[in-house]
Amino acid sequence: MSAPAQHPRDRRWRRYFRRCRIAVLLGLLGLVGALIYLHLVGLPEFLQRPLLTKLRERGLDLQLSNLRLHFYRGIVAQEVRAGRMGEPTSPRFQAREADLNLSWPALLHRQIAISGVVLHDGRLTFPITDTNQPKRTLTVDKLRVHLRFLEDDSWSLDDFHAVFAGADFSLTGIIKNGSALREWRSMRGPETAPKPAAKPTPTHVVQQRLRRFADTLEQIHFKSPPEMRVVLNGDARRAESFTLRVTLRAPDAETPWGRFSSGTMMARLLPTAPLEQRHAEFQLAAQSAQTPWAEVTKLHLDLRVHSH
Repeated sequence: MSAPAQHPRDRRWRRYFRRCRIAVLLGLLGLVGALIYLHLVGLPEFLQRPLLTKLRERGLDLQLSNLRLHFYRGIVAQEVRAGRMGEPTSPRFQAREADLNLSWPALLHRQIAISGVVLHDGRLTFPITDTNQPKRTLTVDKLRVHLRFLEDDSWSLDDFHAVFAGADFSLTGIIKNGSALREWRSMRGPETAPKPAAKPTPTHVVQQRLRRFADTLEQIHFKSPPEMRVVLNGDARRAESFTLRVTLRAPDAETPWGRFSSGTMMARLLPTAPLEQRHAEFQLAAQSAQTPWAEVTKLHLDLRVHSH
């Protein structure tokens, strides 16, 4: 028995369906091929430029290379650097990788926006030069930073860990008007500052302070790694608005001022209030302390310092 003849209209719809199916498959194949290319080869120059521009608008001036698309980490950059490479005394930052988190709502509106940056395995170095001594550096190692950009130009530092001078260091906080931090590097001060910004500190003065700080660190020894926790909040357009809270716990420490056991130090830098000057509060506690002046058990010291 012969098959019934198809209606010309049915044949036409079948032909359209096959063409649409082939077009969809070709489109998916092209999309997959483009994603594989961006992952293996990297982003072309015309895609890298707007990303770097968005970072600078957020207040981060990073030198990134080899930007690639990662399937669940977003845009991944390698050989991250920052600092003035031509100046031997300038601080320098470098990281193995950086994740650039894109804002998906912005992408749906055909806009490029960066919602955060994650830095992996970073290092920050401060060179110390001395004509009569070998060259030294102060180094902050094992930096891990997770920075989120909020809609109101605020920075949310959700995860910051590092190792400095043998201490495990962590930092959290929120900085309003984070993009204004770009102006601090030029030493002009925030735009809303009521008075002219101070002149930059001479390089030799900065180096002298770094040498003193490094000399002091070399005289401090811990039997076990201490822990330092820092909380920082403030408005980048008003330097006097910043608050800082530092908590340092060290089981045993030997310092130029004496030996301490089961020591805890808490420090708070408070913003300028309407009726009082900027001030700081310090609390020092230790199970025992041996200093050149006295030996104390169950030490507890409160100190309040005002600026002039």
